[in-house]
Amino acid sequence: MIGGIMQPPPSNPESQLEYTQPTTIYSASSVSTQNYDTGASQFSAQTQQGPTTAQTSLNSHAEQLRNQASTTNNQAANIYNQATIMNNQATPTNNQPAQIENQAAKIRSQPAQAAIQTGLPSDFNNIATIPSQPSATDIPFFWHIPKAGGSSIKEILGVCLGFTIACELGGDPHYASDTSIETFQVAGKRVVNFNFYSPQGIDKARLLGIASSRKVDVFVSPYLHETARIFSPKNQGRLITMMRNPIERASSNYWLMVQQGLQQNPLAPPMTIVDYAKSNKIENNWMTRFLTNKMSGPLQQEDLQLAKDILAAKFIVGLLEFKEESLQRFDEYFGWNMLPSGPQGETTERQKCVKQKLAKAPDSNTFSRIPVKEGSKEASLLLLQNNFDMELYKYAKELFQTQKSLFM
Repeated sequence: MIGGIMQPPPSNPESQLEYTQPTTIYSASSVSTQNYDTGASQFSAQTQQGPTTAQTSLNSHAEQLRNQASTTNNQAANIYNQATIMNNQATPTNNQPAQIENQAAKIRSQPAQAAIQTGLPSDFNNIATIPSQPSATDIPFFWHIPKAGGSSIKEILGVCLGFTIACELGGDPHYASDTSIETFQVAGKRVVNFNFYSPQGIDKARLLGIASSRKVDVFVSPYLHETARIFSPKNQGRLITMMRNPIERASSNYWLMVQQGLQQNPLAPPMTIVDYAKSNKIENNWMTRFLTNKMSGPLQQEDLQLAKDILAAKFIVGLLEFKEESLQRFDEYFGWNMLPSGPQGETTERQKCVKQKLAKAPDSNTFSRIPVKEGSKEASLLLLQNNFDMELYKYAKELFQTQKSLFM
Protein backbone atom coordinates (compact mmCIF):
# COMPACT_ATOMS: atom_id res chain seq x y z
CA MET A 1 0.00 0.00 0.00
CA ILE A 2 1.11 3.56 -0.58
CA GLY A 3 0.35 6.04 2.17
CA GLY A 4 -1.32 9.33 1.30
CA ILE A 5 -2.68 8.33 -2.13
CA MET A 6 -3.01 11.28 -4.47
CA GLN A 7 -5.11 11.74 -7.57
CA PRO A 8 -3.37 10.87 -10.86
CA PRO A 9 -1.98 13.81 -12.79
CA PRO A 10 -4.22 15.50 -15.35
CA SER A 11 -3.47 14.77 -18.96
CA ASN A 12 -1.20 17.36 -20.49
CA PRO A 13 -0.96 16.77 -24.27
CA GLU A 14 1.86 18.61 -25.90
CA SER A 15 0.92 21.28 -28.43
CA GLN A 16 3.10 21.73 -31.49
CA LEU A 17 3.15 24.65 -33.92
CA GLU A 18 3.08 23.54 -37.54
CA TYR A 19 4.50 25.97 -40.07
CA THR A 20 2.14 24.62 -42.75
CA GLN A 21 -0.89 25.95 -40.91
CA PRO A 22 -0.76 29.54 -42.25
CA THR A 23 -0.70 28.23 -45.85
CA THR A 24 -3.85 26.20 -45.15
CA ILE A 25 -5.59 29.24 -43.68
CA TYR A 26 -4.61 31.30 -46.69
CA SER A 27 -6.09 28.73 -49.10
CA ALA A 28 -9.35 28.62 -47.16
CA SER A 29 -9.54 32.40 -47.27
CA SER A 30 -9.07 32.35 -51.05
CA VAL A 31 -12.07 30.03 -51.41
CA SER A 32 -14.17 32.36 -49.24
CA THR A 33 -13.20 35.31 -51.46
CA GLN A 34 -14.33 33.46 -54.58
CA ASN A 35 -17.70 32.70 -52.96
CA TYR A 36 -18.24 36.36 -52.13
CA ASP A 37 -17.36 37.43 -55.72
CA THR A 38 -19.75 34.84 -57.17
CA GLY A 39 -22.59 36.02 -54.94
CA ALA A 40 -22.02 39.62 -55.90
CA SER A 41 -22.18 38.78 -59.62
CA GLN A 42 -25.43 36.88 -59.18
CA PHE A 43 -27.07 39.79 -57.40
CA SER A 44 -25.82 42.23 -60.07
CA ALA A 45 -27.44 40.09 -62.77
CA GLN A 46 -30.72 40.11 -60.91
CA THR A 47 -30.81 43.92 -60.89
CA GLN A 48 -31.23 43.91 -64.67
CA GLN A 49 -34.69 42.25 -64.35
CA GLY A 50 -36.39 43.62 -61.22
CA PRO A 51 -38.27 46.87 -60.39
CA THR A 52 -36.37 50.00 -59.43
CA THR A 53 -36.70 49.53 -55.65
CA ALA A 54 -35.60 45.92 -55.95
CA GLN A 55 -32.79 46.94 -58.23
CA THR A 56 -31.60 49.57 -55.75
CA SER A 57 -31.75 47.07 -52.91
CA LEU A 58 -29.91 44.41 -54.86
CA ASN A 59 -27.30 46.89 -56.02
CA SER A 60 -26.76 47.90 -52.42
CA HIS A 61 -26.48 44.25 -51.37
CA ALA A 62 -24.06 43.55 -54.20
CA GLU A 63 -21.91 46.49 -53.12
CA GLN A 64 -21.79 45.11 -49.55
CA LEU A 65 -20.68 41.75 -50.85
CA ARG A 66 -17.95 43.38 -52.94
CA ASN A 67 -16.73 45.23 -49.84
CA GLN A 68 -16.72 41.99 -47.87
CA ALA A 69 -14.81 40.29 -50.65
CA SER A 70 -12.28 43.12 -50.63
CA THR A 71 -11.90 42.81 -46.85
CA THR A 72 -11.40 39.07 -47.13
CA ASN A 73 -8.76 39.57 -49.81
CA ASN A 74 -6.93 41.92 -47.44
CA GLN A 75 -7.18 39.36 -44.65
CA ALA A 76 -5.86 36.67 -46.94
CA ALA A 77 -2.94 38.88 -47.91
CA ASN A 78 -2.15 39.52 -44.25
CA ILE A 79 -2.21 35.80 -43.49
CA TYR A 80 0.05 35.16 -46.47
CA ASN A 81 2.51 37.72 -45.15
CA GLN A 82 2.42 36.07 -41.72
CA ALA A 83 3.07 32.70 -43.33
CA THR A 84 6.07 34.14 -45.16
CA ILE A 85 7.49 35.55 -41.92
CA MET A 86 7.03 32.22 -40.12
CA ASN A 87 8.66 30.34 -42.97
CA ASN A 88 11.61 32.72 -42.80
CA GLN A 89 11.85 32.12 -39.07
CA ALA A 90 11.72 28.38 -39.64
CA THR A 91 14.69 28.60 -42.05
CA PRO A 92 17.99 28.76 -40.14
CA THR A 93 20.37 31.59 -41.00
CA ASN A 94 23.93 30.87 -41.98
CA ASN A 95 25.04 31.42 -38.38
CA GLN A 96 22.37 29.28 -36.74
CA PRO A 97 23.84 25.83 -37.59
CA ALA A 98 27.04 26.74 -35.74
CA GLN A 99 25.04 28.06 -32.79
CA ILE A 100 22.94 24.90 -32.68
CA GLU A 101 26.04 22.73 -32.82
CA ASN A 102 27.57 24.68 -29.93
CA GLN A 103 24.44 24.14 -27.86
CA ALA A 104 24.46 20.44 -28.72
CA ALA A 105 28.09 20.19 -27.65
CA LYS A 106 27.23 21.69 -24.27
CA ILE A 107 24.42 19.19 -23.82
CA ARG A 108 26.66 16.28 -24.78
CA SER A 109 29.21 17.43 -22.21
CA GLN A 110 26.57 17.22 -19.49
CA PRO A 111 24.40 14.23 -20.45
CA ALA A 112 22.70 13.86 -17.10
CA GLN A 113 21.40 17.44 -17.34
CA ALA A 114 20.20 17.13 -20.92
CA ALA A 115 16.56 16.47 -20.00
CA ILE A 116 14.25 18.49 -22.22
CA GLN A 117 11.66 20.42 -20.26
CA THR A 118 9.10 19.99 -23.03
CA GLY A 119 6.70 17.27 -21.95
CA LEU A 120 7.17 17.68 -18.20
CA PRO A 121 3.90 17.92 -16.24
CA SER A 122 2.50 21.45 -16.07
CA ASP A 123 2.81 21.32 -12.26
CA PHE A 124 6.51 22.12 -12.79
CA ASN A 125 5.95 25.24 -14.89
CA ASN A 126 6.85 27.47 -11.95
CA ILE A 127 9.73 25.36 -10.70
CA ALA A 128 13.08 26.80 -11.77
CA THR A 129 15.17 24.76 -14.18
CA ILE A 130 18.73 23.63 -13.49
CA PRO A 131 21.42 24.98 -13.92
CA SER A 132 20.03 28.52 -13.63
CA GLN A 133 21.00 30.35 -10.46
CA PRO A 134 18.51 31.29 -7.72
CA SER A 135 17.11 34.82 -7.68
CA ALA A 136 16.01 36.86 -4.67
CA THR A 137 12.36 35.92 -5.22
CA ASP A 138 12.91 32.15 -5.60
CA ILE A 139 11.95 29.93 -2.65
CA PRO A 140 13.69 26.66 -1.70
CA PHE A 141 11.54 23.52 -1.72
CA PHE A 142 13.02 20.42 -0.09
CA TRP A 143 11.27 17.31 -1.42
CA HIS A 144 11.24 14.99 1.59
CA ILE A 145 11.71 11.34 0.68
CA PRO A 146 10.90 9.33 3.83
CA LYS A 147 13.75 7.36 5.45
CA ALA A 148 16.39 9.16 3.37
CA GLY A 149 17.78 11.64 5.88
CA GLY A 150 15.09 14.26 5.24
CA SER A 151 14.13 14.66 8.89
CA SER A 152 17.70 15.62 9.72
CA ILE A 153 17.73 18.19 6.90
CA LYS A 154 14.47 19.62 8.19
CA GLU A 155 15.97 19.93 11.69
CA ILE A 156 19.00 21.73 10.29
CA LEU A 157 16.84 24.17 8.34
CA GLY A 158 14.45 24.92 11.18
CA VAL A 159 16.59 24.62 14.32
CA CYS A 160 20.17 25.35 13.25
CA LEU A 161 19.50 27.99 10.58
CA GLY A 162 16.34 29.40 12.16
CA PHE A 163 14.33 29.38 8.95
CA THR A 164 10.55 29.62 8.92
CA ILE A 165 9.48 26.39 7.27
CA ALA A 166 6.28 24.93 5.87
CA CYS A 167 6.06 21.29 6.96
CA GLU A 168 3.79 18.86 8.84
CA LEU A 169 4.13 20.74 12.14
CA GLY A 170 1.91 23.52 10.81
CA GLY A 171 -1.12 21.28 11.16
CA ASP A 172 -1.55 22.08 14.85
CA PRO A 173 -5.32 22.68 15.22
CA HIS A 174 -4.68 25.56 17.63
CA TYR A 175 -3.11 27.57 14.81
CA ALA A 176 -4.69 26.14 11.65
CA SER A 177 -6.59 28.66 9.53
CA ASP A 178 -8.51 28.87 6.26
CA THR A 179 -8.33 32.66 6.09
CA SER A 180 -4.86 33.85 7.12
CA ILE A 181 -1.18 32.89 6.98
CA GLU A 182 0.46 32.93 10.41
CA THR A 183 3.63 31.54 11.95
CA PHE A 184 4.24 30.01 15.34
CA GLN A 185 6.98 28.27 17.29
CA VAL A 186 6.92 24.50 17.86
CA ALA A 187 9.62 21.91 18.61
CA GLY A 188 12.34 24.53 18.34
CA LYS A 189 11.24 25.62 14.86
CA ARG A 190 9.18 28.48 13.48
CA VAL A 191 6.55 27.08 11.12
CA VAL A 192 3.68 28.36 9.03
CA ASN A 193 0.16 27.32 10.06
CA PHE A 194 -0.56 24.75 7.33
CA ASN A 195 0.18 21.03 7.20
CA PHE A 196 2.42 20.51 4.16
CA TYR A 197 2.35 16.75 4.65
CA SER A 198 -1.32 16.81 3.67
CA PRO A 199 -2.67 17.63 0.18
CA GLN A 200 -5.60 19.43 1.81
CA GLY A 201 -3.31 21.61 3.90
CA ILE A 202 -1.15 22.45 0.89
CA ASP A 203 -4.21 23.42 -1.15
CA LYS A 204 -5.48 25.76 1.59
CA ALA A 205 -2.10 27.48 1.67
CA ARG A 206 -2.05 27.75 -2.13
CA LEU A 207 -5.44 29.47 -2.24
CA LEU A 208 -4.17 32.09 0.22
CA GLY A 209 -1.12 32.81 -1.95
CA ILE A 210 1.48 31.49 0.46
CA ALA A 211 4.36 31.67 -2.05
CA SER A 212 3.94 35.41 -2.55
CA SER A 213 3.37 36.06 1.16
CA ARG A 214 7.15 35.79 1.78
CA LYS A 215 6.40 34.29 5.20
CA VAL A 216 8.11 30.98 4.37
CA ASP A 217 11.87 30.55 3.95
CA VAL A 218 11.79 26.87 2.93
CA PHE A 219 8.99 24.49 1.95
CA VAL A 220 9.39 20.87 3.09
CA SER A 221 6.98 18.20 1.86
CA PRO A 222 6.80 14.70 0.37
CA TYR A 223 3.93 15.88 -1.85
CA LEU A 224 5.92 17.07 -4.83
CA HIS A 225 3.21 17.95 -7.34
CA GLU A 226 0.79 19.53 -4.86
CA THR A 227 3.50 21.76 -3.42
CA ALA A 228 4.89 22.64 -6.87
CA ARG A 229 1.50 24.18 -7.74
CA ILE A 230 1.77 26.88 -5.08
CA PHE A 231 4.54 28.75 -6.92
CA SER A 232 4.14 31.44 -9.58
CA PRO A 233 6.30 33.03 -12.30
CA LYS A 234 7.21 35.81 -9.85
CA ASN A 235 7.89 33.42 -6.95
CA GLN A 236 9.40 30.28 -8.40
CA GLY A 237 10.30 27.18 -6.44
CA ARG A 238 13.85 25.74 -6.30
CA LEU A 239 13.93 21.98 -5.74
CA ILE A 240 16.46 20.03 -3.69
CA THR A 241 16.21 16.52 -2.28
CA MET A 242 18.15 13.80 -0.49
CA MET A 243 17.95 10.31 -2.04
CA ARG A 244 18.83 6.88 -0.69
CA ASN A 245 19.31 3.33 -1.96
CA PRO A 246 15.74 1.97 -2.27
CA ILE A 247 16.59 -1.35 -0.61
CA GLU A 248 17.98 0.50 2.39
CA ARG A 249 14.84 2.67 2.45
CA ALA A 250 12.58 -0.37 2.36
CA SER A 251 14.57 -2.07 5.11
CA SER A 252 14.41 1.06 7.24
CA ASN A 253 10.64 1.27 6.77
CA TYR A 254 10.38 -2.35 7.85
CA TRP A 255 12.36 -1.80 11.03
CA LEU A 256 10.33 1.30 11.83
CA MET A 257 7.17 -0.82 11.58
CA VAL A 258 8.73 -3.42 13.89
CA GLN A 259 9.71 -0.75 16.41
CA GLN A 260 6.23 0.78 16.41
CA GLY A 261 4.68 -2.70 16.79
CA LEU A 262 6.87 -3.50 19.78
CA GLN A 263 5.93 -0.22 21.41
CA GLN A 264 2.24 -1.05 21.05
CA ASN A 265 2.53 -4.72 22.03
CA PRO A 266 5.99 -5.85 23.25
CA LEU A 267 4.90 -9.50 23.44
CA ALA A 268 3.59 -9.79 19.88
CA PRO A 269 6.04 -11.50 17.48
CA PRO A 270 6.98 -9.08 14.69
CA MET A 271 6.42 -9.78 11.02
CA THR A 272 9.56 -11.04 9.29
CA ILE A 273 11.12 -8.90 6.58
CA VAL A 274 10.34 -11.63 4.05
CA ASP A 275 6.67 -11.53 4.98
CA TYR A 276 6.80 -7.74 4.91
CA ALA A 277 8.21 -7.78 1.36
CA LYS A 278 5.33 -10.03 0.28
CA SER A 279 2.62 -8.03 2.07
CA ASN A 280 0.64 -4.95 1.09
CA LYS A 281 2.44 -2.96 3.77
CA ILE A 282 5.54 -2.41 1.64
CA GLU A 283 5.78 0.63 -0.61
CA ASN A 284 5.92 0.16 -4.35
CA ASN A 285 8.49 2.35 -6.13
CA TRP A 286 7.72 5.35 -3.92
CA MET A 287 10.17 7.78 -5.55
CA THR A 288 9.11 7.05 -9.13
CA ARG A 289 5.43 7.28 -8.28
CA PHE A 290 5.69 10.56 -6.37
CA LEU A 291 7.88 12.11 -9.05
CA THR A 292 5.46 11.21 -11.82
CA ASN A 293 2.29 11.48 -9.70
CA LYS A 294 1.27 8.00 -10.86
CA MET A 295 -0.10 6.57 -7.63
CA SER A 296 -1.83 3.48 -8.95
CA GLY A 297 -1.55 0.98 -11.75
CA PRO A 298 1.59 -0.63 -13.15
CA LEU A 299 4.56 1.56 -13.96
CA GLN A 300 6.08 1.55 -17.44
CA GLN A 301 9.49 2.48 -18.82
CA GLU A 302 8.12 5.83 -19.96
CA ASP A 303 7.21 6.60 -16.33
CA LEU A 304 10.79 5.91 -15.29
CA GLN A 305 12.07 8.15 -18.09
CA LEU A 306 9.75 10.96 -17.00
CA ALA A 307 11.00 10.62 -13.42
CA LYS A 308 14.58 10.90 -14.67
CA ASP A 309 13.75 13.95 -16.80
CA ILE A 310 12.15 15.72 -13.83
CA LEU A 311 15.16 15.00 -11.63
CA ALA A 312 17.62 16.27 -14.23
CA ALA A 313 15.67 19.39 -15.17
CA LYS A 314 14.43 20.54 -11.77
CA PHE A 315 16.53 19.18 -8.88
CA ILE A 316 19.81 19.72 -7.15
CA VAL A 317 20.22 16.11 -6.06
CA GLY A 318 21.72 15.03 -2.75
CA LEU A 319 22.64 11.48 -1.74
CA LEU A 320 22.48 10.16 1.79
CA GLU A 321 25.70 8.21 1.28
CA PHE A 322 27.37 11.58 0.58
CA LYS A 323 25.35 13.58 3.06
CA GLU A 324 28.09 16.08 4.02
CA GLU A 325 28.87 16.95 0.41
CA SER A 326 25.17 17.09 -0.43
CA LEU A 327 24.52 19.54 2.40
CA GLN A 328 27.45 21.68 1.27
CA ARG A 329 25.93 21.85 -2.23
CA PHE A 330 22.56 22.97 -0.87
CA ASP A 331 24.37 25.56 1.25
CA GLU A 332 26.36 26.94 -1.68
CA TYR A 333 23.39 26.85 -4.07
CA PHE A 334 21.22 29.05 -1.83
CA GLY A 335 24.00 31.01 -0.09
CA TRP A 336 22.85 29.93 3.37
CA ASN A 337 26.29 30.27 5.02
CA MET A 338 25.47 27.12 6.94
CA LEU A 339 28.89 26.42 8.43
CA PRO A 340 30.55 29.75 9.26
CA SER A 341 33.67 29.72 11.42
CA GLY A 342 34.22 32.06 14.36
CA PRO A 343 36.60 35.08 14.27
CA GLN A 344 39.58 32.92 15.21
CA GLY A 345 38.44 29.91 13.19
CA GLU A 346 36.73 28.33 16.18
CA THR A 347 33.64 26.14 15.85
CA THR A 348 30.42 28.14 16.12
CA GLU A 349 27.15 27.06 17.70
CA ARG A 350 25.62 26.83 14.24
CA GLN A 351 28.37 24.48 13.11
CA LYS A 352 27.87 22.31 16.18
CA CYS A 353 24.13 22.19 15.58
CA VAL A 354 24.46 21.28 11.89
CA LYS A 355 27.01 18.54 12.53
CA GLN A 356 24.98 17.09 15.39
CA LYS A 357 21.76 16.97 13.36
CA LEU A 358 23.49 15.56 10.28
CA ALA A 359 25.14 12.82 12.33
CA LYS A 360 21.69 11.44 13.16
CA ALA A 361 20.90 10.80 9.51
CA PRO A 362 19.74 8.47 8.10
CA ASP A 363 17.45 7.30 10.90
CA SER A 364 16.55 7.61 14.52
CA ASN A 365 14.71 4.30 14.94
CA THR A 366 16.61 1.72 16.96
CA PHE A 367 17.00 -1.04 14.36
CA SER A 368 17.42 1.13 11.28
CA ARG A 369 21.04 0.27 10.59
CA ILE A 370 20.65 -3.50 10.43
CA PRO A 371 21.68 -4.10 6.80
CA VAL A 372 20.05 -6.35 4.24
CA LYS A 373 22.74 -8.43 2.59
CA GLU A 374 23.11 -7.84 -1.13
CA GLY A 375 21.96 -10.86 -3.13
CA SER A 376 19.99 -12.32 -0.22
CA LYS A 377 16.42 -13.53 -0.45
CA GLU A 378 15.34 -10.49 1.53
CA ALA A 379 17.09 -8.10 -0.83
CA SER A 380 15.63 -9.80 -3.90
CA LEU A 381 12.09 -9.59 -2.52
CA LEU A 382 12.49 -5.94 -1.58
CA LEU A 383 13.84 -5.20 -5.05
CA LEU A 384 10.70 -6.63 -6.65
CA GLN A 385 8.77 -3.73 -5.16
CA ASN A 386 11.49 -1.17 -5.91
CA ASN A 387 12.78 -2.10 -9.36
CA PHE A 388 11.99 1.27 -10.96
CA ASP A 389 13.26 3.15 -7.93
CA MET A 390 16.55 1.26 -8.13
CA GLU A 391 17.03 2.34 -11.74
CA LEU A 392 16.09 5.88 -10.76
CA TYR A 393 18.60 5.81 -7.91
CA LYS A 394 21.38 4.65 -10.23
CA TYR A 395 20.56 7.58 -12.48
CA ALA A 396 20.53 9.95 -9.49
CA LYS A 397 24.07 8.84 -8.64
CA GLU A 398 25.18 9.72 -12.17
CA LEU A 399 23.40 13.05 -11.89
CA PHE A 400 25.09 13.72 -8.55
CA GLN A 401 28.47 13.33 -10.21
CA THR A 402 27.49 15.46 -13.19
CA GLN A 403 26.17 18.29 -11.01
CA LYS A 404 29.52 18.46 -9.25
CA SER A 405 30.64 20.81 -12.02
CA LEU A 406 28.06 23.35 -10.80
CA PHE A 407 29.90 23.68 -7.48
CA MET A 408 33.52 23.93 -8.57
